[in-house]
Amino acid sequence: MVSKHGGSVRGIIGYGAYVPYYRLDRSKIAAAMGAGGGRGQRSVASFDEDTTTMGVEAARNALRNAKVSPTSILFATANPAYLDKTNATAIQAALDLPQETWAVDTGGS
Repeated sequence: MVSKHGGSVRGIIGYGAYVPYYRLDRSKIAAAMGAGGGRGQRSVASFDEDTTTMGVEAARNALRNAKVSPTSILFATANPAYLDKTNATAIQAALDLPQETWAVDTGGS
């Protein structure tokens, strides 16, 4: 999250993270794949979660920590939920940010 203050850029002043609630034992992954898997568990997105909804939750956490209104949203993922519209603008709308907030998708692998 980047914010401007008095004409100068502050840089990163807050961050947020989101990890899906559900877990899958790695042993079950190994059983399905025939090898590998490792130890412990992996977090697994629910049926109604995607990279955009997880981005919204991470951004909400960031806003709670930073206590500012961002001037831009930069959303980066290798697996965008939407290919035909900007995911960052969906996040902007979900956060109820002003239309003037700069919203950009970046991605690749």
